[in-house]
This record gives sequence, C-alpha cells and structure tokens, in this order.
Amino acid sequence: MQMNPEMLKKFPEGAQSLITSRPLWATIAFAVAVFGGVLAEILLLFKKSSAYYLFITSFLGIIITNIHTFQVSSTLDIWVGILMSFFITSFLIWYTKNIQHKGWLT
Repeated sequence: MQMNPEMLKKFPEGAQSLITSRPLWATIAFAVAVFGGVLAEILLLFKKSSAYYLFITSFLGIIITNIHTFQVSSTLDIWVGILMSFFITSFLIWYTKNIQHKGWLT
C-alpha cells in the first residue's frame, strides 16, 4: 500500500502486475488472513479453543486473497508461496482441532 515506483521496479514483472492490479477486497482478505492467523497463534499460546475458529477465518482469508492471484499470475514462485500458506494453515487447523479434542484447550 505504501510502495513507491522505485520499490516496485525491483520486483519481477509477474509480481509487479499482481501488486498493481490487486483490488481492495483482496487486500482486505489478506489483512484478515494475516491478523487472524497472528491472533490465532497468540490464542493457541494461551491454550484457548477459539484459536481454531480464527485459523479457519485466516484460511478463508487466504482463499479469498488468492482468487485474485490465481486469475492474474501464472508465475511458479508465487504459486509455491500460495501452496505453502495453504498447507501450513491446514496443518494448524488440524493440529488445533486435535489438541482441542484431547482437552488441552479451554
């Protein structure tokens, strides 16, 4: 959001088009994904079961954010990052549900 043209020129062409064409809804979904994930991690540290629902919210934010990315970019580097975020968040959802089932969360 605060990127100037000189900073933008340092990115590869595929990333430049992704950054310049990102709509507001994708930026909002990105914020939901990031802040939801961070808050869920903090709640997980405090052993709160509400972390599970925030991880799901974060995952939905990732999906919505990447709808735009799938349409705009075909760069392999970007796809690797997307898949990594899907796998990590999926694991955290599974892990949180698993320890919730064991009674470790309140």
